[in-house]
Amino acid sequence: MYRRHLSGLPRNLVFPDTFEGLGYFVNAKSQIRQIKNPKEGYVFRICTDERTNELNREAFHICVRAEVNKRLKEAGLQELYLPQETTDKPRNKPHLPIMITPNDELKSKKRVIVIINHSYQDLGITSHRYLQREGGLEGGTLVRFIKNVNSRLADQEGPPGFVILNPGMLVFSYKANAAMTHLSWHCKRLPSRYHPSDMQHDNLNNIPGHTSPSEHIRSVFQRVINNPDYVNKDAQLYVVGLNDGADNFLGVASKYCE
Repeated sequence: MYRRHLSGLPRNLVFPDTFEGLGYFVNAKSQIRQIKNPKEGYVFRICTDERTNELNREAFHICVRAEVNKRLKEAGLQELYLPQETTDKPRNKPHLPIMITPNDELKSKKRVIVIINHSYQDLGITSHRYLQREGGLEGGTLVRFIKNVNSRLADQEGPPGFVILNPGMLVFSYKANAAMTHLSWHCKRLPSRYHPSDMQHDNLNNIPGHTSPSEHIRSVFQRVINNPDYVNKDAQLYVVGLNDGADNFLGVASKYCE
């Protein structure tokens, strides 16, 4: 009888975690372009092996998420981790981030815009495809929207507060100590190219109070938006639902709101 050692199996490729390392740069319009061909953007199919293409895409998405997170913070937002309700990232406890106006500012806002994204998108990203093309890191995300709202309403009792929900990243990985989408979960690093994706276990990888997009929406409204420690009870709320984010919000509202 023969058996094959792990050392004999082909390894998964490990891609760089920077745009430059992946062969891209960000131009003056915040568009992501190839270093070798500045007129061209992101390319998914870099070879004939589908797994390699998927891992390369996830490495690209990691860079995108980091840059979008940085730009949202520059626009005046910060992360709030749930269900712990802390701005410091928890360790070894299931959690996920949402983005909000800093608490000391949010409580004083007379208007608060609540944004509920699609259930398969990363936090703050409205369309990876548009982001990879002409939209760039601001047009394919909520960065430009927040900047435009802040500039247009700056003279009208000040800019509003923001609460950006995260209904897409509901799977928690202990190895990464991070919440992620199902797409990112299946692109995690594995011992070899022949190993199947890690199984998801409800009792380990679910985030309490955030096991589905609808439950996530309800939890954020209960613990943050309807909480006077975060949002003034007299503040006007404007809810923006993107794609199935609108359907999920209406489903929660019709079930739990009088």
